[in-house]
Amino acid sequence: MPSRPSQLPPSSSPSVRDLDRAAKLAQARAEQDYSELLECTFQPALRPSTQRASPRPVVVRGLGRHLELQDLAKKQRQEAEER
Repeated sequence: MPSRPSQLPPSSSPSVRDLDRAAKLAQARAEQDYSELLECTFQPALRPSTQRASPRPVVVRGLGRHLELQDLAKKQRQEAEER
């Protein structure tokens, strides 16, 4: 019975020993990362809210001109549709 071309040759497929070794290495890295996190003493002092709502309105320079140009473009589109 011929082998399928989609199957990898036995020499290129990972063996059970290789997979077990990779799993052990991953577990050891995870344990090392966890132990490093336990040793971490950094605790930042965060303020509850750094952004407060401004009691005054915010002035955005150029907003009036932008809205004016938007209205002008809208009128031009409407005039073009009417033609």
